[in-house]
Amino acid sequence: MSFYDLEELVEINPQPGSYYILSASEPFNEEMEIDFERLVNWLSHCGLPQ
Repeated sequence: MSFYDLEELVEINPQPGSYYILSASEPFNEEMEIDFERLVNWLSHCGLPQ
């Protein structure tokens, strides 16, 4: 699930103890860094370690 599909995370409703695995390159420009920070914030909000 990429940043753009993150709205589906609410529908999935991950259980406590679930993990999020990101299989993508590290951000290499400012826009990607902003998107990555948003992703990390959403994962923290949902209680999902990366």
